[in-house]
Amino acid sequence: MIKRDLNQPYLVAPRVMAQRITDETLQTHLSLKWQFVSPLPPLNGNLLIHLQYSLSKKAFEWVEHPTLDLNAPFTVEVISASLLLYRLMCVFYEPPLVPKRAYKTLWEYPLLHVATGHVLGLMDYKAGISMVTEFNDLSEMPDDFAKDALELLNFLVSEQVAHPYDGVLAGSIA
Repeated sequence: MIKRDLNQPYLVAPRVMAQRITDETLQTHLSLKWQFVSPLPPLNGNLLIHLQYSLSKKAFEWVEHPTLDLNAPFTVEVISASLLLYRLMCVFYEPPLVPKRAYKTLWEYPLLHVATGHVLGLMDYKAGISMVTEFNDLSEMPDDFAKDALELLNFLVSEQVAHPYDGVLAGSIA
């Protein structure tokens, strides 16, 4: 059995100083496809096991039949929960929901997919990133929702997320 080294940096770790992002078209496009909603409706579907990060593509992808590949990064190794939240706030200009009795989950960020009316809940769970939907299997998820959720997640781990101040990369300083 291969032992994982969890004393490594996240795959998404922006430089302290970064160039300004001059084209915010995708960020604007995504902010129109998704809307922050409150409260987070009861969602039980956990499709995180079907979300895998490809090192060669530097992108998330849906996997119908996931297998445990210890050579591939786990989703929680890609981006920290704190950087994910920060970037969500830079895109949607909304603070997270904080459960009254925060225990395993400190913050939740529910996003309504405008085209389908379904909700994607992004959150921290035990200090790592997590997500919930109403779907228990990829086959239940509408194609538009699946495509747009993947586009959003890949955008959030890219170097294209602009901070509202002067368009600097979210997670870097101006």
